[in-house]
Amino acid sequence: MTYRRAVGVLAAHLGCEATEEAVHERRLATDPARYAASLMPATNMELLLVDDGYPVLEVATTWSELGELAGCPRAR
Repeated sequence: MTYRRAVGVLAAHLGCEATEEAVHERRLATDPARYAASLMPATNMELLLVDDGYPVLEVATTWSELGELAGCPRAR
């Protein structure tokens, strides 16, 4: 039940049909940074604490970049 509700909420946020397929397609069609930048502020975070031990930085978004995307203070 919670999963189905989450799909509906996410679909409304993304502006697509409320199905797993539509949400997945919209996600794949959206730049990862733009996708994160739209979702993270919607959570109303006041502080982002990031465990940056995995994966290695060459393939991940840095903790500082995540904080910028979230629009809030961040720390490791």
